[in-house]
Amino acid sequence: MCQFLSYASLIRLAQAINCTISFLVLFLFQPLQASDIAVSNSQSNPDLIRECAVLLAVRDTLTGNATLNWSDSIDIAQWEGVSVAGTPARIRALELNDKGLTGSIPPELGNLTGLERLLLHNNQLTGDIPPELGNLANLKKLALANNQLTGVIPLELTNLDSLTGLALQKNQLTGSIPRELGSLTRLTGLILSDNLLTGTIPPELSRLAKLTMLTLNNNLLAGSIPLELSSLAKLKILALNNNQLIGDIPLELGSLGNLTHLLLHHNQLSGAVPTELGNLAKLTHLTLIGNQLTGCLPFDVDRINSLTIKSDLQVCPP
Repeated sequence: MCQFLSYASLIRLAQAINCTISFLVLFLFQPLQASDIAVSNSQSNPDLIRECAVLLAVRDTLTGNATLNWSDSIDIAQWEGVSVAGTPARIRALELNDKGLTGSIPPELGNLTGLERLLLHNNQLTGDIPPELGNLANLKKLALANNQLTGVIPLELTNLDSLTGLALQKNQLTGSIPRELGSLTRLTGLILSDNLLTGTIPPELSRLAKLTMLTLNNNLLAGSIPLELSSLAKLKILALNNNQLIGDIPLELGSLGNLTHLLLHHNQLSGAVPTELGNLAKLTHLTLIGNQLTGCLPFDVDRINSLTIKSDLQVCPP
């Protein structure tokens, strides 16, 4: 039985074919320039023509019920959320946050090898995180937060050696935190909060020497707090609250001299609050409520007045 495409579907198909043809024509029939509007100087820009074809092919998969102005009748530099730069020109960023996207993340985005920023946060994207994103060797920022993504954190993301920020919070991700994330030594922010992650906190995260923010809160993490995290000398925010963590608070956390936020509330932590936490001179927020801690808070009265504290415990007497 024959199936007929709608007029709109035919237009979209034609646009994707036009970009692909331009790429092939560059090698087969040099005089023909079918996509000169979308890509200027197309004969000297084979990579950009290829990337143009990729985006046109995946547009509807990504947008779902939303719309983007991606078209071969518009210069690619004017496409919504697309940044083109460099010599020769390449797509350097897709910044499509807050666009109302309701589709899924196309695996083909892994072919945009010049990409440095992929920002898809604050949409309604569903499905898994494609492992093909691990091919983006130049990627520095990956933000997929506040969507409806499911599945595990792909191990392939640990290939992104240039990554400085990884934000996957507020999704429905499952499985454990890959210990291989500890190899991403350029990371300054690792935000995995508000998911359904299980297992323990990998001690290997202590290798992330440039990390200033580590938020693993609001998951289903178990086990103890790795004392190795005390080696993260640049850490400012450590949020482990609302998990199922057990054991003592490592006294070694008292060596985190740059820490401003230590959020440990609503776990199953036990034992006394280490006196070493009193050494955290830059600390402004400390939350311990909802655990099984004993003893008192190791801060003097003047220090307490400069802190925002949520705790069931009283201040230690002078």
